[in-house]
Amino acid sequence: MAQMAMGFGMSQQLQQQQMMQQQMQQQQLMQQQQMQMMQPQVNQQQLLQQQLQQQLGQQQMMQQVPNQHFQPQQQMSQMHQQQLQQQLQMQLQQPQSMGQAQNPMMQRMQSVGATAPSQPVQAGNTPAGSQSVASGALPGASAYTVISKGGDQSEVVIRTLLGDYVEKGVNHGRKFFQKTPNKSSGDLVEVFLYYWDNRDGPNFEGWWFGNKLGGTQVWSHCADKGLVPPSLGWKIPWDGQVRPTLQVGPKHEMDRKEAEEKLKSISADVAKVDSEAKQAMQQATTLAGNMSNSHLLSQAEQILLPHSNAMIEVQKKLAEGQRGQQGEVARSFVQLANQLRMTQGNLTNLQNKYRNARSQAGSGGHFRSWSLEQK
Repeated sequence: MAQMAMGFGMSQQLQQQQMMQQQMQQQQLMQQQQMQMMQPQVNQQQLLQQQLQQQLGQQQMMQQVPNQHFQPQQQMSQMHQQQLQQQLQMQLQQPQSMGQAQNPMMQRMQSVGATAPSQPVQAGNTPAGSQSVASGALPGASAYTVISKGGDQSEVVIRTLLGDYVEKGVNHGRKFFQKTPNKSSGDLVEVFLYYWDNRDGPNFEGWWFGNKLGGTQVWSHCADKGLVPPSLGWKIPWDGQVRPTLQVGPKHEMDRKEAEEKLKSISADVAKVDSEAKQAMQQATTLAGNMSNSHLLSQAEQILLPHSNAMIEVQKKLAEGQRGQQGEVARSFVQLANQLRMTQGNLTNLQNKYRNARSQAGSGGHFRSWSLEQK
């Protein structure tokens, strides 16, 4: 009975020891996972060394209770120790830079990490420790454009916000964008278009234009909670009145609308100068008659001259608007250019015709025609 009791007691002790060992292994595994998540700079060599040291400590604890029941566990522990030593040797043979590689997820978190906002103010000093994101554009990144429909482009704030913005990451569940700097115009101010949730109160929720994610220097705010930047409703300053002239939209849509508006405007200009030039040519033809009177021919030329100049100006505007256009808009610009070129060619030919006829008529012909008219 004593032996059975002793065996039962040793069995309980063995179970307790096994439970302790399992708990220690679970704690070690959790510590390793935390170290991998929180400290991506710790390399695999250090982790293996720590595991080996912990395993050696466990083996010493096991040896303090010499009993035949623990021999199988000691053998398993020794086998695990040998495996750790082999892994450590293999790791030591690899280039040191392999052990220093950073966790890709942590790299993305660090590259996009937004700072917590202070209370926004317009044109304040940037708080210490705030960092902006200046990483490259994401593959397939979306882009937005900011324009103004009013005559306020000369204002400092408006001029700061106008331009193209490219997607750089995600902040508070929304994509955020950074303005593409225009180095040719000296526009080097960093501007971000981002969303901020209600963690700092409902007054700070919505979309922002600022120099940093959650920074203190902000230029405009819109309380919209949509998944994409709102097109209208932007306040300037951020706690002021809505500026209806400021518009935000996807770049491809804004470019398309701008091209269509240019086409509509230039089409109206072409139609106007084309119609007026044709009316002027009819009037000049009637006035020139049989083209024997140099005085009347000169008057006919004067009728055509302003229309020729007007068509040249519209032609310049058309060439500028046609640049970079694609698709149906580009074809429409080509049709307008052909129409304008044909009318301008007819007007130029008529001017040359009157000029040549006037020089052939000479002063004598003009005199005779004038004398006949007086009689």
